[in-house]
Amino acid sequence: MNRLLFIFLLLPVVVFAQQTVTYEGLPIGKTNTLKVTQIGYLDTSFKSSFQGMEIYKKYLLSLQHCGMATMYKTNGKTIKKIGRFKLGSFDDQPKTANHANVASFSKQFLNKGDKLPLVYVTRCNASNYGKGMQQVLFVEHVDPVKMTSECVQTISFDDRTLTTLHTTQWCVDVENGMLYGLSNSKEKSGNRHQIVKFRLPAYNGPQDSIVILRDEDVLERYFMEDYYKKPDWQPVIQGMFIRDNLLYLPWGVGSKSNPSVLYIWDLKNRVMRNAINLQKEIPHEMEDCAFYDKNNLIIQVQKRLYRITFK
Repeated sequence: MNRLLFIFLLLPVVVFAQQTVTYEGLPIGKTNTLKVTQIGYLDTSFKSSFQGMEIYKKYLLSLQHCGMATMYKTNGKTIKKIGRFKLGSFDDQPKTANHANVASFSKQFLNKGDKLPLVYVTRCNASNYGKGMQQVLFVEHVDPVKMTSECVQTISFDDRTLTTLHTTQWCVDVENGMLYGLSNSKEKSGNRHQIVKFRLPAYNGPQDSIVILRDEDVLERYFMEDYYKKPDWQPVIQGMFIRDNLLYLPWGVGSKSNPSVLYIWDLKNRVMRNAINLQKEIPHEMEDCAFYDKNNLIIQVQKRLYRITFK
């Protein structure tokens, strides 16, 4: 046997099996079936939990607690690391750390020739930021060639109507130019989840570096529990992604008590379109998600990525 061929045969081959799931509710694709496939492992050399993740064309941006960023190239089936850098909002101090819980691209490019649009990163820290700013969102200008990032804008939501507010996760509705916040109210009567809607704040230069959103800026506000009261509702807020007026929520921690469930919320009609239990297929804490193309949703969990293909 050829020596090189013999050596090749000894190398480990990673094959990720597909699992088919049938789900209830209106189909996301043409049918009520989807396939789940693991597509790769993430670089774990930075010792911190994986959090936000977003995709733009061939670039996949993976964030970790504190604001460490790793850039991968992807074709939706595999990933290849191309570099690592700190966000401009990187903060590894225990009390003020940037949890970097959700990443969300806009459609605004800061400079001509940029490879990526501005990315919105949820701080997800209940402590105040700077001079009393709460529910903070960082806007980052990422350069995947130089492997650098600059925080160009900080957005805060001063919510005076909800005294039990804990943390807010943020997501850009690119198609409609809106910004949605999903807050965990953490009330004594149980967890409730508030959705708020704003026009996406403009960024036209350093004069827009600080934006404070107030109650009078809210375009829409309601609690999801006022419209959805199913017993399988998960209390743990994780990632978010918006497409076609649907809010994709990969929630749960991958346990029997808090299983992995992909919720799909209809923002236009305020109804739960789907609640897809993926505990068997993804027995891990799901973090953030993003569509690679029309039918393939990528989900980041700890140390790895999964692809959900809507058939």
